[in-house]
This record gives sequence, C-alpha cells and structure tokens, in this order.
Amino acid sequence: MGPCHNEEPRVLVLTAPVDPTADVVIRHLTAVGVPFARFDAAQFPRETSLTATLDADGWRACLGGVRLDGLHSVYYRRPRRFAFDPAIPTEQLNWCEGQARYGFWGVLENLAVTWINPPNAVQRAEYKPRQLRLTRQVGLSVPPTMITSCPGDVTAFAAAVGGLIVTKALYARTPRDANGYPTGVLYTADDDSCVRLS
Repeated sequence: MGPCHNEEPRVLVLTAPVDPTADVVIRHLTAVGVPFARFDAAQFPRETSLTATLDADGWRACLGGVRLDGLHSVYYRRPRRFAFDPAIPTEQLNWCEGQARYGFWGVLENLAVTWINPPNAVQRAEYKPRQLRLTRQVGLSVPPTMITSCPGDVTAFAAAVGGLIVTKALYARTPRDANGYPTGVLYTADDDSCVRLS
C-alpha cells in the first residue's frame, strides 16, 4: 500500500483547521489517551494522499501516511472542499472534483467504522426546510416561516405576521479565508426594518 506510518489512530477527526467544537473533542481524546488523527478534506489531493486496497477483510486505507486499519470511528464535523492545483484548467475542475469525491469519500465511507455523524445524514439535516417539516411532524410549534429570494416578499410577510421577524441564514458556514479562518459571524437578529419600510 505504499509508505504508511505504524501509528494507527482509533478516531479520525475530519474538520476544518479552525473548529472550536472539534478542538473540545480532541482535548477530550487526548485527556483519555485515545489516539486520533485530524485531517481536512481540503488537504486532499494536494497536501495529503490516500491509498486504499480491498482484500478479503474489507478496505485497508492509508491517509496522509497514517494507517487507518485500527480505526474505530470517524468524527465528521466540517471538513472543507477539496483543493486542487491552480494550474488545472477551469474546465477540468469538475472532473477532478468528481474523481476526488468518489475516491476519497467512497473509501472512507466504506471503512468498517462508526461515523459520528454520517456525512449523508449531516447533509440532509442541514436543510432548514426539512428541519422545519420534521419539527412540525413531531408536534413541536413552528412560527410562520418564509424562505425567499425576493426582498418585497419579506416586507409583505413581516406586515402579515404583525411586525417583528427573525432572519436566519440557511447555510451555517461563514465564508473563510485561505487559512480556514472565518471572515464573518452569523447571528440571529430581530428585524423590524421590513415593517418600517412598508
């Protein structure tokens, strides 16, 4: 399988370089003596290699020189997108992205390990319209809600519900700089400006 270190982490942490939530988990793993490895998908394929072989026991993989044979679980937090060589022509990037995605995630998701949380479950859960529908289905109260790309519709909606509304981003991740640090902050805000505009 190529050169791979002897160290075998029990937990693979997949997240961005700056992730305070993952840092808490990593401090705990360190405190209790559980070996782990931290990677970001953006390291692949430029900085980190992946080699995997399939045998009678299943997939064996080596990620960035770290053997994953002893892996017990993967903590999937918020890894970034793959990063490719800037010299690759733009028209070929989609093809490269597809090859990387199906290779990298195809291997990792088929290791015989426990995922916390499975990537496809995380992606489904991140859709707020789905969250709101399920919230109603289990009997919880949901206030009148609108998702729109039309500013005028927001004004009319605010007037219809009698004033104060709350605005939220649909996607939780803020833009990040080249080093992975957030370039802004998302927060929930009371907003009566739409009512004042009408």
